[in-house]
Amino acid sequence: RDRKERYMKVFLTGSKQIGKSTLIQKFIQENQVPCSGYITLPYFEKDERIGFYLHSLVSLERNDILFSHGKQVVKGVFDDFGVEILEHSNSGLLILDEIGFLERDERKYLDVLIKKIKEYPNVLGVCRKIDISYIEEIKHLPEVIVYDLDHCDFEEVKKSIETLWAMKK
Repeated sequence: RDRKERYMKVFLTGSKQIGKSTLIQKFIQENQVPCSGYITLPYFEKDERIGFYLHSLVSLERNDILFSHGKQVVKGVFDDFGVEILEHSNSGLLILDEIGFLERDERKYLDVLIKKIKEYPNVLGVCRKIDISYIEEIKHLPEVIVYDLDHCDFEEVKKSIETLWAMKK
């Protein structure tokens, strides 16, 4: 090939409830993008959010595992289930929604996560807007583009991601 292989490694950041995950979901649905990776979803009991679980976008024996309950992080979920998800994510767009501080003590997961982002050609994720070393490392990896939805228009960012995705084809 004469031209350099094109990659799409995009991370969204911004305030809580600004639309980071919504933007990813709209992009995937509107463009019928095949995906792997994971999303984090709220866990409710009696209409009250009391935690979060990892939902795998690749088919595994179990696709949902609780990783936080109340103020407690369920130790080992990222090092076991998170790593399993990343290791089985080998096709389509790698979704990483979201990377935050709850996985900060899961060293195996963080090592595999950084390696996967470096090696995988197409990544779309959310990074919490917090000052933590591995999030800063991800934001500064070669080829990574970061959009801060506190300072960028939702529709313009979605259009930019669609353009990057179309350039890959």
